[in-house]
Amino acid sequence: MFSKIFNHINTFIQLRLLVLFKQIKIKGESLYIYKKSIPKILIENPLISENIKELGLYEPNYQSLEKIDNFRNLEELCIRFFQYENLPDVLWNLKKLKKLKLDQCQISNLSENIKELNNLEYLNLSCKIEKLPLGISKLKKLKYLNLKRSYLLEKIDKLPDSLEVLILSNENLDINEEILCLANLKRLEITDTPIKRIPDNIENCKKLYHLRIYAHVDNFQLSKQIGTLSKLDCLELSGKGIKEINFEFTNLKNLKEISFYDTSIVSLPDSICECSKLKTLLINDTPLEELPINIGKLNALSVLNLDYTNIKKLRRSVSSLKKLEYLTIPESVKISSTLQEMEENNLNISYGDSFDEGSLDEESSIESFADEFGQINRAKDIWLFE
Repeated sequence: MFSKIFNHINTFIQLRLLVLFKQIKIKGESLYIYKKSIPKILIENPLISENIKELGLYEPNYQSLEKIDNFRNLEELCIRFFQYENLPDVLWNLKKLKKLKLDQCQISNLSENIKELNNLEYLNLSCKIEKLPLGISKLKKLKYLNLKRSYLLEKIDKLPDSLEVLILSNENLDINEEILCLANLKRLEITDTPIKRIPDNIENCKKLYHLRIYAHVDNFQLSKQIGTLSKLDCLELSGKGIKEINFEFTNLKNLKEISFYDTSIVSLPDSICECSKLKTLLINDTPLEELPINIGKLNALSVLNLDYTNIKKLRRSVSSLKKLEYLTIPESVKISSTLQEMEENNLNISYGDSFDEGSLDEESSIESFADEFGQINRAKDIWLFE
């Protein structure tokens, strides 16, 4: 009995010292470790290891991860700045794992055994892999896949049908158009990729509510089938490669937010005025010359931002936007007396600049994985599963 009491006291003291010297942070079922090696007291004491469900490791060594399966009830795991090419195979023994984030790691070879994590719902890969293992396509419960910072990734062959969120961003990525045909997809982000068009099979993504596309490829082609995505709630289009909107908004009745940023669009289809639930319309750094003639039909619109556009004059019908609260226009645009009256009540009007082609190439692009990692905050408390 005395030995048990002594062991408990000893464990308590060791934990307090680890916390005091800021080597760990522990709160309820969450544990964050800032040492390269996981302290033995955390691994070998089942009263601790078996009660931890969320684990964060900051720059751990390989030997630490070889014992990670001692946390047998782990549901969320975030590994940051792991400096080795492979993960130990024991990691795939974490059968209860639901979320896995490999953040800014040097991993270049991700094992096919990742398929053993059959309860995995969330996967965020920020590492040096060049090819996505097919094992990921066998994760039947996977809903969220973020490949935004896997800058060396070149090929994706197949993805699981269960995916609801897919985030892609890679200048070298070769995307098979068929992989975008995911019936359960709700959010799709494609930025900084070499793809030249959105395939028509996007019409099969009937549940899609958030679509974000950044296209730097010249003459990028949007699909007319985007106009069939009736669940769409948010549409974000950016990149000088986008020169025209080739789809209609007639069936996009649920759109609440539209953003066109840094595009080459000079006109919008009048059908955009049929988006009766639209609350926010942002058109920035885009050479748009005029608003659609029926802009006044957007009865729910509360934010209209036309900063850095070529608009010289506002449509009279803008004054019909009774719910408009924020209006941003180029400084050269004159407002009507009706808008002046609205400004005296609840309308906030601010003035920006007109479109300037010379301003579009000022930002320098990130050329390599190392460059990007150098810009990312290495703060030790970033464990979020965003």
